[in-house]
Amino acid sequence: MYIKNHTKLLAIIISLCVVFSLAGCNIWESITSATDNAKILQIGENIGIALQQKDVGLFMQNISYNYSDSGGNDFSTVDSIADGLIHQVEEIEDLAADSMIKDVVVEVSINNLVLAELYANSEMEIKISIKYFNYIPIFWPNDNYPRIILFEVDFQKNGYEWELISMDEV
Repeated sequence: MYIKNHTKLLAIIISLCVVFSLAGCNIWESITSATDNAKILQIGENIGIALQQKDVGLFMQNISYNYSDSGGNDFSTVDSIADGLIHQVEEIEDLAADSMIKDVVVEVSINNLVLAELYANSEMEIKISIKYFNYIPIFWPNDNYPRIILFEVDFQKNGYEWELISMDEV
């Protein structure tokens, strides 16, 4: 009787341990997935801030040393992409130079994010626009503005951090 009760108790304890460990794995996976999403979205925000401030160095802080894209750029030449994007921000600023109340806004969004362990893929949309009192006026030419630039981007996880490893304009 005594051995039978201990066997049942041991079986229940082992079963509970297995159930809790499996549940813990699923919870941990959900937590890390949400954290990874947040870190990748933060890269988009950082790129937006870098373009708004016209700071190539800040832009490069989000780029991996393993960067390589279909245009032949690598880490040593990817700053040319940043320079091109900053030039577009400056173009729009020049167009609005006559206005007294202007605000050039750079918005970067990461869309259609697909995570797969150490790699991720998504679209990055960069929108450069001028806003007056926080809206785009009707008289502003809308054939080119807001200027929207789309990129297909790839990310790689390096330790606990994510880095941009490829950025191809669509």
